[in-house]
Amino acid sequence: MIVTNLYAPEISEYAKINPYFARAIEDTKKIIAEKTEVGKYIIEEDKYFYMVQEYEAKEVDEGKFEVHEKFIDIQVVVEGEEEMRFDKPERLLPGKEPKGDNKYFKIDSDTADKVVLTPGDFAIIYPGEAHAPGLKFSEEKKNVRKIVFKIAY
Repeated sequence: MIVTNLYAPEISEYAKINPYFARAIEDTKKIIAEKTEVGKYIIEEDKYFYMVQEYEAKEVDEGKFEVHEKFIDIQVVVEGEEEMRFDKPERLLPGKEPKGDNKYFKIDSDTADKVVLTPGDFAIIYPGEAHAPGLKFSEEKKNVRKIVFKIAY
């Protein structure tokens, strides 16, 4: 898992890791500038797509950990803020039934690391890394606009 910001100097180094990372960085700037509507945008079927989302961040007890098997997530907060939690899957209790690329786990972990994502922040999450996105950090900025990129691994 990598957490950085769209405007951080090291972002160009992360862009070198995977050609789709560079594309996601450029697409993020375009999506923000054009105020792209909420929805799913398939660019290369099963290789690279993204979703523009708007939602109210959840209370922790309403959230869940998820783990992907085939896709890297790049989650970018555009407006608002959210807490995201990270933990090792082996520390977590199974949650609801798997769906598609996702396995789910309960969020009752005491060992989770936490990060607050604010506008421009990126979380790059590899397959096998348990993460619980979309959690409320503050009452004032609970409405979130976010881009979630899915990149084949």
